[in-house]
Amino acid sequence: LLPEYIVDRVRGLLEYPRYYREMERDGFDARYGTETAGIVEVGYGSLVGKKGEPLFRYQTASTFEITQAIGSLLIRHRDFTFVDIGSGKGKVLIVAQEYGFRRSIGVEISEELHRQAQQNIARLDTAAGAIELVCSDIEDFELPDGPTLFYMYNPLSEPLLTRFLARVEDSLRLRPRTVLFVYLNPVFGEVLDRAAFLRRVDTRTRWWSLYHSAPHPIRLRWTSAKPRPDVPRAGILIDD
Repeated sequence: LLPEYIVDRVRGLLEYPRYYREMERDGFDARYGTETAGIVEVGYGSLVGKKGEPLFRYQTASTFEITQAIGSLLIRHRDFTFVDIGSGKGKVLIVAQEYGFRRSIGVEISEELHRQAQQNIARLDTAAGAIELVCSDIEDFELPDGPTLFYMYNPLSEPLLTRFLARVEDSLRLRPRTVLFVYLNPVFGEVLDRAAFLRRVDTRTRWWSLYHSAPHPIRLRWTSAKPRPDVPRAGILIDD
């Protein structure tokens, strides 16, 4: 069997044409004057994780995919810190600002992508100063206190994701709190499935998964009413 990072690269090459058509239709960069599109093979040179694992490429999701995942969470966003793991050029952080999170933090190991995110966010008056950008290996990142939503677009290898979840679990033992994982393109979803401290929520789709550590049950709320443009049709209500 080929290593996962090689399979990931081949998959990326095959997806290039569709991806660029999708980003052109998305119109995010044209609307905000940013540069967030493109596929950057950050994991195939000298850039590796702390333990030597190759990292995956940079490729952002469409605005629709981001808002469907984050916006469907009917939580009190102002109570949560939003952490984008593998924040790349900052697009997800910019979109997340619309939801009023208590804090928004982007963690990116690539200095090149980190600098691009700084430039993108500096172009937006509403985002500048409200978003924290950290250029760091995720294993060196200090986990926030308080309720936290971790967003991932398949940025970590299986061993790295396993170690990160173990660190989150240890942190919760010391400081109990609610954490959520929104995982787009959940290639290693079985790693989160195996995490004893997390529960999976049925999102009725395969392109993103949701996990949480809350001790109370999570209810799905579906409405037949015509949704507003900024409110997805399906919602997940978390009772605190």
